[in-house]
Amino acid sequence: MKLFFLVLLTILLGSCFRNAKNLKVNAFVIEKKLEDSLFAVEAEKQVLLQNYTKDSIRTADSIAALPVPVNYDTVLFASILRSPCLGKCPHYEIRLYQSGLVEYFGYAAVENIGKFHCRIDSASLDAISDMATKCNFFAMSDFYPETGMPISDFPMCVCSLKKEKELKIVYNRNDAPLNLIKFQNFLDRIFEDLQWEALSPATGKALLPDR
Repeated sequence: MKLFFLVLLTILLGSCFRNAKNLKVNAFVIEKKLEDSLFAVEAEKQVLLQNYTKDSIRTADSIAALPVPVNYDTVLFASILRSPCLGKCPHYEIRLYQSGLVEYFGYAAVENIGKFHCRIDSASLDAISDMATKCNFFAMSDFYPETGMPISDFPMCVCSLKKEKELKIVYNRNDAPLNLIKFQNFLDRIFEDLQWEALSPATGKALLPDR
């Protein structure tokens, strides 16, 4: 009887050891498969990341290769600046852009002090170009007087006009030709009757009308 129980115990212990060994082997196999799966997932993530990086660089290069759109509100077409003098000379500056945007800066001895803006039509731009052609503006000297010393207490008028890629600037202190005076006065007349909108000096945005 004792022998029977001893044999049975041996069989049961052997079965337990085998089960434990099998569990250990199974656990190892499961862990190995899990590691392989994680490695495969990580490898796939790296491939996706590389492809995404390549696509991003390709997209960025494509965008960089596109031509930059021209903002005609920043491309100067014409301008006139009248400087102060020892007396009460009007001191202001007007800038006209190719879009038709006009900026006015009133500094001293003028009705409108501060920054203003408005827009004019393309016909006005054409009229300025036509007058410049009639006055032979692009053939004028860059500085007047051409010789000798300028009169220091005279106001100076600076005009500019763009023709194709050339921006012509003429500085007139005194002794300028009549055609330059005509062109300067023509520019002033173009801007005289415009409806100016005041802009905030701090923000550059339109001021609200008084109520």
